[in-house]
Amino acid sequence: MPGARGAFEAEVAFDGDGDLTVVWSAGRRVQAVRRSAGGSWGEPTTLHRTAAGVRGTRPANLDLAVNARGRAAVSWETMDDD
Repeated sequence: MPGARGAFEAEVAFDGDGDLTVVWSAGRRVQAVRRSAGGSWGEPTTLHRTAAGVRGTRPANLDLAVNARGRAAVSWETMDDD
């Protein structure tokens, strides 16, 4: 899967047509990518990037839900990276 180097906490879901959605955290980013049932991977998209700081935070506890038509919802919380 392109762009998944350093992936952590990956979540995977299929829609009613068999299209695949994957989300993951990598460092301070939440990223997502889709793959059609008969096709190839798309380009990953950064959904969120937490700001760096002295006690910065990182995305954690990702959750992904995809309905039959392919609409996706992603949630996460930020955790202290200390």
